[in-house]
This record gives sequence, structure tokens and C-alpha cells, in this order.
Amino acid sequence: MYSLTLRTSACLNILACVYPECGLRQFSSRIVGGTDASEGEWPWQASLQVRGNHICGGALIASQWVVSAAHCFYDDRLYSPSVWTVYLGKLLINRSSPTEEVARVQRIHLHHYYDDESHDYDLALLKLDRPAAALLAGHARPTCLPPPTHQLEPGLLCWVTGWGALRTASNVLQKVDVRLVSEESCIRSYGHLVTPRMLCAGYRNGRKDACQGDSGGPLVCQGPSGRWFLAGVVSWGKGCGRPDYYGVYTRITRLTNWIKQVSHISGGILDHSSLQRLDKSYLSIYLSVCLSILSSVSLASCVSPAHLRNEP
Repeated sequence: MYSLTLRTSACLNILACVYPECGLRQFSSRIVGGTDASEGEWPWQASLQVRGNHICGGALIASQWVVSAAHCFYDDRLYSPSVWTVYLGKLLINRSSPTEEVARVQRIHLHHYYDDESHDYDLALLKLDRPAAALLAGHARPTCLPPPTHQLEPGLLCWVTGWGALRTASNVLQKVDVRLVSEESCIRSYGHLVTPRMLCAGYRNGRKDACQGDSGGPLVCQGPSGRWFLAGVVSWGKGCGRPDYYGVYTRITRLTNWIKQVSHISGGILDHSSLQRLDKSYLSIYLSVCLSILSSVSLASCVSPAHLRNEP
């Protein structure tokens, strides 16, 4: 028997109804060897910008939280939340879209064990100044967080996305498929530089990779249920798409607990361990409950500025 806990806040209930499950999309540093993405194809993708310039990528994991790489913010000039702007629902980097949303950053959390020389624990959490209204409109969706016990199988086909470039930045969000690589193969490429908090992905012959401008961007994989989960965050690598040198990502399963401790996101978004247990009958029940909530609460009251203001 499935149990379902509804939030007491009417606005959060509506938000939960609009995106009751993470890792879904409307579709059933540069991406090397990639192709243009389509609108809504990667709804958790975020562009982190300073003074109108795309600096790093990120991934939406909850209505008010974006995950990225710690090295994006390690410079003293970039550690201040006030210099950053986060764009959600964006496809073209140099053109505004009716589907995109702009948010300011309220707080930046770098992992307390982050090492700028080794890039170990290369993870950052950004708290937005308000919940993302784009979630209500369906233009943005969070990706799932895998539980710490989730095993990432070598050879699993995953996708990395971003606007970065090998020579010049791409205007259109790029996507490229990469395969997860065993820890042994990763160590053969980089030796002692690889730590348990790192994950390699790519191909031995190179060509497909993530490069400058994609730092902090998401590496996502699709689970058996069809939902997408965050396997890694673009961290570092030797060159771009070079043979025998894979892209190195921050391994999210090793840091899921830290993410939840800092952000306190639990229960509202189903984690990946729940995804394989969902069936059509449960989703039908969930939808019925959501519709009853929507019929009794005004959606307009939820998206008014007074309700979106972040209270201390």
C-alpha cells in the first residue's frame, strides 16, 4: 500500500501537483561532439551568469535550490551571491524566451571539504531568493537525487548538457551522450588524482566530452522508471574530448546526504529509490488528490508577489 503525505501549505500542494515527480520532462565549459537540445528537453538545466555572461551550468533539484560545482565560486570575487543571476527554462544563451525565469541567489554553500587543488568534493548549492515560478508553469522541473546506496553501473548511457565551447560558446543548449566509466579505467587515465567523490564518463577514443563553460552542469542518467537522476556535476578533465582522458564529474551519490543536510529537501520530491516502485494506479490516485486540491485553492493567490517573497 502506498502512502502519500500532503504538505499543509496550499501553495506547496499546488507546486507538488505541478511537478509531483522529479526527473520528468515534456519529451517521452562546450559540449564536444554534441547536438542542439530542444525546448523543454532538459528542464532542470540552469545557466549561472555574472553581468550577463554565462559562467557555469547548474541543475535544479528543488523549487529553491540549484546544484553546481564549487570551483565556479572559489574566487573571492565570485563568492558573493549578489553577483550571480540564475536562468531557468533557457534554451538560447543570448536571447530571452517567454519560458525562461530569472532568479537571484540568496546564499552559496560550498562543500566544507572542497579542495581547490585536487577538486575533491567539488560541489556547491545555491539557494534562490524565491521559489521558482517556472515550476508552476511547467517550464522547469527538478532532476532526481539518487540515494547514497545507488550503484552506477559502468557502461550506462547518460547525457551531459551545457552552453560551453571548445573554441567559441554555443548559443543553443548542447547535449551529448556519454557512458559511465569504471573506477579502474578512470584511475588508469588520471592515477592518484581520482578520489571516491569523482566519476568518469565519456569514450576512450574521446571526441564527446564537456569542456570550459559547462562546469557545474548536470550529468543525468535515466532510471528503469523513465525518470532522470543527477549522477554527476561537471568538474574537471585533461583537455576536451582527448583520447584516453575521460571527463571527470563530482559523484553525487557520495554527496547526497550533504545536499539534503544543507537544503533540507526531503519528502516533497521523490528520491530515486522511490521511482522504481511507482505504477499507474498510484499515479492515478495522486492525480485525483491533486485535482481536488487545485479545485479548492486559487492558483493566482499562490503566484502573487506576496506569496513568492522569501520570508526569513
